[in-house]
Amino acid sequence: SILKVNLKNDFINFQTFIDFDECVYSSIPEFTAHLVGGRLVNYGDNFLLSTGDFRTRYLTQDNNSILGKILLINNKDKSYEFFSTGHRNPQGLLFDQQNNLILSTEHGPWGGDEINIIYKDKNYGWPISSYGKHYCEKKTPMSEKCKKKYLDYPLHKSHSDYGFEEPIKY
Repeated sequence: SILKVNLKNDFINFQTFIDFDECVYSSIPEFTAHLVGGRLVNYGDNFLLSTGDFRTRYLTQDNNSILGKILLINNKDKSYEFFSTGHRNPQGLLFDQQNNLILSTEHGPWGGDEINIIYKDKNYGWPISSYGKHYCEKKTPMSEKCKKKYLDYPLHKSHSDYGFEEPIKY
């Protein structure tokens, strides 16, 4: 949800601006509340909102989920659409109106933090491409569970080879 408030009043009364139908359940095996994204910025007359994946990696490439996306929210009718997809944990978001430039900083996996220029309708590759590694790889020898994670979420060391946008820095 996004709440709004009129700070000009003596009494602060929060009201719901928009609710999303999707919930993340902490019963998901790898759930973590650290990967929430959650930056909201003005984008002209509308808003951009970043959402993380809560370590539900499979939802970032799912067109029925708002997780792992940057959403464009219409300020008037409160509708929203996907602006970009394939994000892990985008917590920094900037819209430079003068240069019409959107920048995002994103916490990646081990060694894979990213700075991205965000373009409408582009996919940034998570969890298929990343210059980082799964944290489970820190343990040696690598467990079978970790090896399986690479089968499901390979973290290819190229984004563009797989049709995704490359970060400008990682």
